[in-house]
Amino acid sequence: MKIVQVLAYCSCPEIKDKNGDEYSRIPQWHNCDYIRKRNRLIKEAEAYALDNSKKPNGKMDGYKFTQVFSTKMDQLAKEAKLV
Repeated sequence: MKIVQVLAYCSCPEIKDKNGDEYSRIPQWHNCDYIRKRNRLIKEAEAYALDNSKKPNGKMDGYKFTQVFSTKMDQLAKEAKLV
């Protein structure tokens, strides 16, 4: 029988269900330390994506923003040795 350690409580936003309520049990895959470190990278990735996802007319390209943001988050996570 495999014993799984489950956290008793966590306030990470990723541990909320679709209604915004906390799950009664924290999933075994959840890692608060990783989430905290990853979330510190969001502002830098967001600023980079905002600067690099405008259309020629100067308006924001939402699809490009999502792609640039995601790619930058991956890059920053690798540089921070989170993955």
